[in-house]
Amino acid sequence: ITLVSRQAYYKNEVGLYIVDDAAGRIGTLLPGDAGYARAAIARTSAVFISRDKVGSKRTVILPAGAFYGLYLVQNATRSEFLSRNPLNKPAKKPLMFFSFGAANPDGVDHIRRPSTMRFAFEDQTGGVDRDFNDSVVDIRAQAASLAALANPIQTAKRK
Repeated sequence: ITLVSRQAYYKNEVGLYIVDDAAGRIGTLLPGDAGYARAAIARTSAVFISRDKVGSKRTVILPAGAFYGLYLVQNATRSEFLSRNPLNKPAKKPLMFFSFGAANPDGVDHIRRPSTMRFAFEDQTGGVDRDFNDSVVDIRAQAASLAALANPIQTAKRK
């Protein structure tokens, strides 16, 4: 995964999380169900944090055939989100936005896919400026390895 662009005032965290199917289900929870954000965060792996520079690359190992979603924590980290707004209530901060739009607390899609490999994030609540340039990542898939079976989500060390 490559951080292609970041044009945001906020200091966001971007990552991915494992889901159980293409609809974004986690156990019995569907995107938009109460408790979805808390369940998702238990399965997250931060890929890029606020101090990562454009051009940064990460290798993420996922199990073969896995489904995943992308997330952005608005101007915070996962741990800050968990301590201040674990229910992802729109009146509180920070908010967590997902690639499964129904899970977003403001009811707005925050991720666009301008090409097969590129994912562009909007970090403003309500999608205010809708520029989808706040964090842009390219995801290039490669063949799975046996190492992925031992540790389902694993990211390379930050340099």
